[in-house]
Amino acid sequence: MAQVVECVHCAYRALADADELLDMDWLEEDGSVQVKAARCIGAADVPRGVLFHDYTVDDSGMITDANLVIPTGQNLNNLEHDLHAFVPQILDRQPDEIRLFMEMLVRAYDPCISCATHLLEVEFV
Repeated sequence: MAQVVECVHCAYRALADADELLDMDWLEEDGSVQVKAARCIGAADVPRGVLFHDYTVDDSGMITDANLVIPTGQNLNNLEHDLHAFVPQILDRQPDEIRLFMEMLVRAYDPCISCATHLLEVEFV
């Protein structure tokens, strides 16, 4: 319920901010840009690590190549090693509990992994 209230508040606030901006006097600026081929690389600190961007643009301004190295991909090797170390410690538990603990470890690395990619498949043999 609190999230719904927050969403409604944000929507009203956004409308008020937009009205305030529309009432301001704006100066017209020259928005023309000379486009040329380039490669742009950057990094940004994000909640679970560093996000690397790498873009190549041609003379017409079209992106011809893009590469994003996201923290999730950077963390998968450590996650796999942690799962291998963790599972032997919980093998005495019921299968559903083992699966739950493994999912908790996955979400500790990235809360979106398990929902977005269905990363974890547990097969009991």
